[in-house]
Amino acid sequence: MPVLLIPYNVVMIVFLVTAFLWDRALVVPAVEETVESTNLFSAMFNGLSKIFLVEGVFSGLLVFCGTLLCSRILAGSLVMGSVVATILGWIFGMPAIALNAGTAGYNAALTTTAVAYYFEPSWTLVVVGFFVVVLCGLFEAAFAVFFWDFM
Repeated sequence: MPVLLIPYNVVMIVFLVTAFLWDRALVVPAVEETVESTNLFSAMFNGLSKIFLVEGVFSGLLVFCGTLLCSRILAGSLVMGSVVATILGWIFGMPAIALNAGTAGYNAALTTTAVAYYFEPSWTLVVVGFFVVVLCGLFEAAFAVFFWDFM
């Protein structure tokens, strides 16, 4: 329904007008950061926090705990999706800074959770969940490696 998009449009117009009027609103200083190794723990929880457009291990831990309170199966699928996609991103050569930021894990975590929501808990769920994680990981790693120079 287009009517539901009115608040979004109003906020976007206000943001663009204020950004145009205030020339420093969109300027972000470029910081060259080098990371040599991937931390799987922080990459997993950063990936979970990216689901709600925030960043931080603590935010990802809160997302995991909230999901765990509702369903342990969905919480397990979140973790499995994020971890396997991060490992696949590492295998396919994604930069460590992108992996630690959680960009490899959030899409696969969401997809795996969606699959876990609609399937009954069984071995079929594990196989299909792993399959969609591999597909998400492959696409995410391919796009990240291909477009990394443009990011």
